[in-house]
Amino acid sequence: MSSWREYILQHFREPIHRLTLVADPDGLMLEEHVLALIRQNGFDPLPFEEPVSFRYAYESNYRQYWDEGRPAHGDLVVILHAPEASLRHLPCDLLMSGQRITFSLSDLFPKLSYPVVKDLDVAYFQRLYEACQRYNGPEMGDRASELFVLRHVFGVVPDTINTPSALLQFLLSRHMRGEQVPQRLDKLLLKSLRHRFRQKWPLETLLRS
Repeated sequence: MSSWREYILQHFREPIHRLTLVADPDGLMLEEHVLALIRQNGFDPLPFEEPVSFRYAYESNYRQYWDEGRPAHGDLVVILHAPEASLRHLPCDLLMSGQRITFSLSDLFPKLSYPVVKDLDVAYFQRLYEACQRYNGPEMGDRASELFVLRHVFGVVPDTINTPSALLQFLLSRHMRGEQVPQRLDKLLLKSLRHRFRQKWPLETLLRS
């Protein structure tokens, strides 16, 4: 697959089941483009947030039609933004008739540290996904994952920033692009830069603004 969105959309190519229950702990289905394509393919995403309001929407817009042998205007996708195990807390009638799917960052980026990927904005998922598709090595821990994300998402290799001019070039480029670098990655980068630049550079301030 060429896109991380395909990981989700492959399950919603065409209506194949009138009721699908989805555990989405990382909010992958909240991405605007994903939701739009799911709806375009004939599915109705419905978050399970408050039981009473959900039950009203479910009974009046879906179950009533199914019980009468009529199709609803779309196949229902019930989304629970919680781990897979939480699906068992859904109403029994849904569990008995719905198919179950789970989407998570751990499945999308299996060789990277989950806490590192969790801090990354969804806008950078495609870059990371493409880099992971090219990677054939072993699973990475926190530090290796942080370096991987810095390099392949933000184009930064800390060891190569080893002169004042290289540092200034990096800082200018970073702020001109308005990148949203997670705090944990900046912490690693700051440690590397402090090791090289022992002059009184206000590095922490310069990284922020």
